[in-house]
Amino acid sequence: MPLKLAATDRKLLLIFGAVVAVLLVAAALLQPAQEETVVPSSYSAASGGAKAAYLLLKESGYRVERWEKPPRDLPKDDSDALLILADPRWEMDREHKLAVQRFLAKGGRVLATGSSGANLLPEGHSQSSDPLKAGWQTFQPAIPSALTRGGEIKLNTWTRWGMGNFAHVVHYARDEDAVVISYKFSAGEVIWWASATPLTNAGIREAGNMALFLNAVGDPSRTRIFWDEYFHGARPGPWSEVSDTPLRWAIVQAGVLLLAVLFTFSRRSGPVRPLVEPSRLSPLEFVETLGGLYQSAQATQVALEVSYQRFQYLLSKRLGLPGLPSAAQMAHAASQRLRYDRQNFAATLARCESAVGDPGLREKEAVTLVQALNDYTRDLQLIPRAQEKN
Repeated sequence: MPLKLAATDRKLLLIFGAVVAVLLVAAALLQPAQEETVVPSSYSAASGGAKAAYLLLKESGYRVERWEKPPRDLPKDDSDALLILADPRWEMDREHKLAVQRFLAKGGRVLATGSSGANLLPEGHSQSSDPLKAGWQTFQPAIPSALTRGGEIKLNTWTRWGMGNFAHVVHYARDEDAVVISYKFSAGEVIWWASATPLTNAGIREAGNMALFLNAVGDPSRTRIFWDEYFHGARPGPWSEVSDTPLRWAIVQAGVLLLAVLFTFSRRSGPVRPLVEPSRLSPLEFVETLGGLYQSAQATQVALEVSYQRFQYLLSKRLGLPGLPSAAQMAHAASQRLRYDRQNFAATLARCESAVGDPGLREKEAVTLVQALNDYTRDLQLIPRAQEKN
């Protein structure tokens, strides 16, 4: 069926569609090209991202998950968890640093990279290297350790650890530049890299880098890993902030209340029509009322008696029998005068005659007998058709 529109409406629709099309084309053409991210995020497949390392842990059986909440929300009952802080970027304050310290005090481990990662660590301090040493450089193991089992590594960095504590163990260095260190803090352990290169998509392929990454992560059967994305900007939305508070139930209740108000307003503002009431003169109303009365009084035989007396009266009037004949007289007269020899006719009338005085008559049997009397009334044409329809 074609849509019928006035000429002015059709013109307005065409103009609006043309404007929308122009805006879509302009947005597609003028959209700025996205620059390659340099944040080692587990979501990024760019060369500076870390999606490959994250998927490597997943497929290797590690219990790893992205952590998009502040450090203060880290589980407090997992003493062998590892928190990966790969070049954290945004909003690093004293509260976050204290939360990392509490995580370490509970026995957790932290793998942090870069100067920004050092800022979140207790006793953390980094310095800039000689500019001539910046870029991709190869570093040899400083000591044999669990972290140096993969041999030399290759980092893209201009940062080194600012030494000042003899308890900080240097694992990789060149000259005075320490680029991989570890130390104990309370019940936990800190591992720091000068750069996130070993876990980036471009750097994990270099010789020794993957081994360093897996050595730092540890045993997959014991370690639970939280890969931080909070400091990469992956913050929970407004609904996520309130979803764990009682405020969400208040919002749900307000929504239900709003729907109730809209529903009642629409009901009040709609057209008012009178309800259709059934006629008080309906014959079925009398029948239902009388049937309910018999049922509540448990007078099943009385209901049968009414039907039987009505049939007795109509049949005796048709046959010209005096008074109220018995069941046997009615059956005999119907057979002789009307040639009505229906099977069980005499037995049914006899049962009706005896059941009328039976207070223990069951409803099912009474219904069967009343239906049989109605059938006999119709077969014998005791009621004219016009009167039967009314």
